[in-house]
Amino acid sequence: MAVLSQPVAPASWREPDGIAPRGTLVLIPGRGEQPVLYTRFGRRIAGDGYRVHVVADATQDAGLTAAQVSDLLADAASPAPRVLAGSDTGALFAAGLAARGQVPAVDALVLAG
Repeated sequence: MAVLSQPVAPASWREPDGIAPRGTLVLIPGRGEQPVLYTRFGRRIAGDGYRVHVVADATQDAGLTAAQVSDLLADAASPAPRVLAGSDTGALFAAGLAARGQVPAVDALVLAG
């Protein structure tokens, strides 16, 4: 029997009401990590005025992850600067996206391994 998994939707946190947004951070998690793992991080950074999005694990579906990253960074509603971050294998994937020019809307990279 084949098990079909549902695509993982990005987890998102916004800046508090009344706080002007300071930028957008899109994070690619490491191998086997789900976006919900970054809840504490997302809330903390959002509390400082950033919009935070954590996308799907690229080792599960690289095409989905690339599409999510591109859509979030290219969204006109995403305040600049737009930062792409990656953890572990997510950092390697983020570096590859940037090197191939697949995320032209990105202003900075944060790679943690």
